[in-house]
Amino acid sequence: MSTVYIPALAAFGGSAFGALSTIVSGWFSGRRKRRELHHARSFSKREQLYHCFIEEASRLYAEALVNDQAKSRNWSASIRWSGACGSCRAARLFRPPREPGT
Repeated sequence: MSTVYIPALAAFGGSAFGALSTIVSGWFSGRRKRRELHHARSFSKREQLYHCFIEEASRLYAEALVNDQAKSRNWSASIRWSGACGSCRAARLFRPPREPGT
């Protein structure tokens, strides 16, 4: 092997390593960004769900205090917080993940 090829191979190896490291770091940063976006969306969905629940529970509690029907009311049937707030549905919050390619 001639001494002329050694610097050429070193330059080729360096550029190949640089290209590979750029691709890998881009993949990792994209993956991290998607994961953070997923966590942010999940957090906002839970926050919206809890907000609707507290709002509906407060409304029902105030109604019970005003009407003095707390003992006669069936609380499990009257708390329809998933239906009272149209954008808060537990089924949408806990749906299974989508399949790849869909």
